[in-house]
Amino acid sequence: MSSEKPSDERRGNPEVLIVNQYFPPDSSATAGVFGEIAGFLSRAGYSVTTLSGHPSYSPQEKIRWKPFSRRVTSLGIVERVGSFASSRNSNFGRATNYISYLVLASLRGALRRRADVVIVGSDPPMAIGAALIAAKGRPVIYTIQDLHPDLGLASGWIRDGFLSRAWQSLHTMAMRKATTVVCLGEAMAQRILDKGVDPRKVIVIPHGSPSKVGAPERAIVEELRQGAGFVVAHAGNIGWGGAWETIIDAAKMLNGEASFLFIGEGVKADQVVNSGQRVLPFRPPSEIGSVMHAGDLQLVTIRPGAEGLVVPSKMYSILAHGRPILAVAPPTSEVALLAQKGVGIVADPFDPHDIVDKIRWAKAHPEKLAEMGKRARILASEVKRDDQLKKLVSLVEGFAAN
Repeated sequence: MSSEKPSDERRGNPEVLIVNQYFPPDSSATAGVFGEIAGFLSRAGYSVTTLSGHPSYSPQEKIRWKPFSRRVTSLGIVERVGSFASSRNSNFGRATNYISYLVLASLRGALRRRADVVIVGSDPPMAIGAALIAAKGRPVIYTIQDLHPDLGLASGWIRDGFLSRAWQSLHTMAMRKATTVVCLGEAMAQRILDKGVDPRKVIVIPHGSPSKVGAPERAIVEELRQGAGFVVAHAGNIGWGGAWETIIDAAKMLNGEASFLFIGEGVKADQVVNSGQRVLPFRPPSEIGSVMHAGDLQLVTIRPGAEGLVVPSKMYSILAHGRPILAVAPPTSEVALLAQKGVGIVADPFDPHDIVDKIRWAKAHPEKLAEMGKRARILASEVKRDDQLKKLVSLVEGFAAN
């Protein structure tokens, strides 16, 4: 992560505009993803500008609020609009953050000069609208992390009705207007194709595994484990997409046979805390290696009905650190299919007894978990993040040349 500082903008190179509310120092997965994209494109010779909001997702560094700011970092130029930074643990707080960003980013996009290519994420939902305004007819690459409003409907966050159907129609229209829609997995691609988006526009580029991972620090690992004999760790958003009720029931049934550790925040965090489970704030990026090794199993969860609507990017980081996965997810989800390649265990997101049985089996077979960890590193080397970013750069190259 780099601190922001004033500098002169580099000129003469094709300009790429990235539109996503979260960007470092935000701690969200998409902030990390777009930070990597911005850095990779900058190193490839592009002039990169990111249009983001005021940090609101457990930022690792405090930035003074301004209505608008513009700075140059090692990740390119960062333009921030003064969106709200309310607590994300309530629907109202998230909504005010989202809406304020969409309004301000759309206004900034309409006023700024046209970039050669626009890359937009799905934070917040309908950020594609702001990107289309900013593009002014230039190519738009829509990289979908979470598919809304589908995920909200599947998780019960929003109700089926006039507003959700209008949202669905607008989003489908926007996807059809995008030049390319980038999906994280085949299941997500199929969901988008089912909406009638031109198949020639839809491509799959998974997140991929980081090429460099930090080593664990023994003191931090021990601090996180707190002397537990077997730990199931979850690091990341505790949001609508997970099977939290089933996991909580399983944790209660285990009654101390295994400890659960949750590191992160989200709208479901209070539910997990109130169940008696241990929930800690996000740790700095420098401690990711320690977080990964604090768990004998790394938990990744997708609730039934949400497969293809969300693809947790952290599963590739888990592979890179050589950790076995506990996938509490439908068997057709990307994480379950990944775990079935010999790098983890799949448990039924409907059945807490199945989760308990799988954890007890893992606890009794440490040698099998070690084998899974070795296979995870091998698989990570086959799906490298840099290779996936090169695919995105190739798209940008093709569009910028026209």
